Amino acid sequence: RLERADAPTVGGLVRLYDKLLDALEALHKAGFVHGLVQPDQILMKADDNAPLLLGMDGVAMELGEVMMSPWAAPEQQQTTRLERINVSADLYMLAATMCFAATGAAPPRAEERLSSDAWDPAALLAEVPLGGGDSPAQRDALVQAVVASLALAARARPQSADDVRHILHPQGHAAFVATTGPAPLWVGEVPDRDSQWETLEGMSAPAPLRDNADTQIV
Repeated sequence: RLERADAPTVGGLVRLYDKLLDALEALHKAGFVHGLVQPDQILMKADDNAPLLLGMDGVAMELGEVMMSPWAAPEQQQTTRLERINVSADLYMLAATMCFAATGAAPPRAEERLSSDAWDPAALLAEVPLGGGDSPAQRDALVQAVVASLALAARARPQSADDVRHILHPQGHAAFVATTGPAPLWVGEVPDRDSQWETLEGMSAPAPLRDNADTQIV
């Protein structure tokens, strides 16, 4: 477990969100849906905290486990028909993962959210501290992007990574952090999970990303 001295800040979370959106966008444009975006499928490199999203070769989870997962969208828990799962399910799972990155707590399962509105992700994210150079408006945009992506109805969510990005960066992506180019899409061996890597699930809080650290999909 990598212990982080600093709590996650708005800026650090937005950078992480951006990098993972880049990775999903590359996958979606290639015609695929990931279906298992969750903290234990995201590796964080120890030296610069660059995220690496495990792809289908790196996933070791059965469909039944996905349906019981707190990260899964409602439609994933209500059907075993994979053809009904689309891009918005990945965006739901990513938003749930961002809630975990911010708070360290897993969200309730979608079926629990359908029966109760007690869980309020907006209130949780409103407590994320501002880092140097962050503004309340950036925190508001982060809250809006996550909450929109966590809509229980698939049609009510953003329908692409770029839709989420427009909410996350209402003034334009370049106004917050310079783009570093498309995230590489890798297919191959899962890297050894040694001292150079740690899952997002195993981290007490994500450290700030270096701006030149792109997300990789393995």
